[in-house]
Amino acid sequence: MLTLRRRYFGAFIIIFILAAVYIFVLGESGIFERVALGKKKEYLLARIESLKEDNQKLQNVIDSKITASDFLNAGFIPADKRVLVLKGLGAGSEKPPAEIPAASGIQMTYLRVIFCVLSTLILLFYFSRRNTADDD
Repeated sequence: MLTLRRRYFGAFIIIFILAAVYIFVLGESGIFERVALGKKKEYLLARIESLKEDNQKLQNVIDSKITASDFLNAGFIPADKRVLVLKGLGAGSEKPPAEIPAASGIQMTYLRVIFCVLSTLILLFYFSRRNTADDD
């Protein structure tokens, strides 16, 4: 009875440690996800500041003493009109839409799979050593 407890106590400790690492490091609210969310937040805040500056410039143009015909000649479109965009007809100077940059390195999904495989190998190694020690 005591040897049975010893045998499974070590396995319980290993499983507990592996589960804690998975939950607190690789989980949905783990350290890696928090770092990725922090980078995404910084990018979005910088993008918001950029849009605020662009908006302020446009507000300054609107508040200036420019006539409606000058706005139309400059390429601005009245609020009640529709815009039709034909892609591929421009000179190629259009910028692609700004996207949130992808995280560098290995994706979290792959890290989780690698961790599960390594955890399984660790447990198999532990139980194989235990079985060979019990046979002796």
